[in-house]
Parts: sequence; structure tokens; C-alpha cells
Amino acid sequence: MYGFDIDDTLAKTDWKTSKSQVDAILGARVIYYPNMPFVAITARGNDVKVQAATKTWLKQHFPKNVGVEFAAGSDKQVVADKARAIQKHNVTDYVDNNMDLLRSLKQLLPDVKFYHFDGRKPVAI
Repeated sequence: MYGFDIDDTLAKTDWKTSKSQVDAILGARVIYYPNMPFVAITARGNDVKVQAATKTWLKQHFPKNVGVEFAAGSDKQVVADKARAIQKHNVTDYVDNNMDLLRSLKQLLPDVKFYHFDGRKPVAI
């Protein structure tokens, strides 16, 4: 199973000029389309409205998306939450734009293949 972060990996989200987080999420522009089934693993937090908007946006744009997991809290907690989600969904390949997060995940999950999204495509690390 593949896993993908959302912000700056699958989507470009205009957080600054949108009226609300929900508007920003629903108006996000797709920047990468995975060609395989995947689970989205995002640090968008625990807000129910944000989670609902994220699920709606994924359903509209990604027919191969099979689910979404949300991480929240400090950087350390986000790493732990994302690691748990990777294990829960048996993710073998994970893509994210955050290199520091990827390094931390790689230490925790050495058997998973990690990829840095460079703005155009995933690159193995």
C-alpha cells in the first residue's frame, strides 16, 4: 500500500487568502495524481470540519484514495501519529514533502520505502 501526505505533496492549498480552513481545503489545487490505490496521511489535526472537508476533497479528486488518517500536535507527535498510520494500513511506500519528518519516520520504520516530493514527483531517499 502507498501512503501520501496531502499538503504540498498532493495539493497546493491557499491557506493565506481563504476565508477559512474549510474554504482553503475545498479550493485546493491538485499538484500530483498517484496512479495506484493509496491512503492519505496528513497533519491537518483533529478539527471535525477540517477532517470532513479533507475527506470530501479527496473523494472528489482521487478515486484511488482508500482512506485518510489525521495527525496532530507537536512535530514529535505528528511523527508518532504518521508512523502509527503507516503501520495500521501496511504502507510499504510513503511520500511526503517534509524531509525532516521523512528522516524521523525512516528511523522508526526502516522497512518502509520513503520518498521526498520535490514539487514535481516523488524521489527516493
